[in-house]
Amino acid sequence: MVLAEAAEKYPARPVRMIIPSGAGGITDILGRVIASKLGESLGQQVVVDNRPGASGVVGSNIVAKATPDGHTLLMVFPSHTVNQSLYPDMPYDTVKAFAPITLVSAVSPVLIVASRAAMAEGPPTVTMGVSPPKREVAARPPPVKRRSTSRPCLAKSPASLAIHPAACVPPIDA
Repeated sequence: MVLAEAAEKYPARPVRMIIPSGAGGITDILGRVIASKLGESLGQQVVVDNRPGASGVVGSNIVAKATPDGHTLLMVFPSHTVNQSLYPDMPYDTVKAFAPITLVSAVSPVLIVASRAAMAEGPPTVTMGVSPPKREVAARPPPVKRRSTSRPCLAKSPASLAIHPAACVPPIDA
C-alpha cells in the first residue's frame, strides 16, 4: 500500500527534463513539446534543462546520478544507445543506469541536395562508390498526414505513468 500512496503523490515537485544537446535541435524541440504536454497532464511544471556535451554523456550522467524518484527525466537521441561501445571510460552503465519510458519518435536520416544543384531536377543518383553505378536510389518524402489528437498525451494512474508520444505532437496540416 505504501507504493500506491507514493505513486498517487507523484510528482511532488517540478520535474526536470535533461536534454543532452543544445537548444534548437530535434531532440530539444521534441523534448519541449513533450515537457509542455506532460506538465499539463501532471499538473506540475516540467523544466527543460539542456546539458550538451560528449555526444550526450554530460547530460545523461546527471540523470544517472540523480535520485531515482521519477523527478529527473532524460530525453535522449540515438547515440545514447551506442555511447557505451564508443567510449570505454563512461561514467555510468547505459543498461543499468536507465529505464526506458517510451519511444518518442522514429527518425530516418535523409540525404538531400541544394535545390539549385544540377541533380535536383530529377531523382538523385547514389553511386554506392562504384563506376559505373550498379544501382540508383530515388528518394521522395512520404505524404504528410494529420495526426489525431483525440488520445491523451499522458495516461496517469496511481501505479503507472505512460506517455503517448503521437498525441503529444501538435497536428500537422496535410
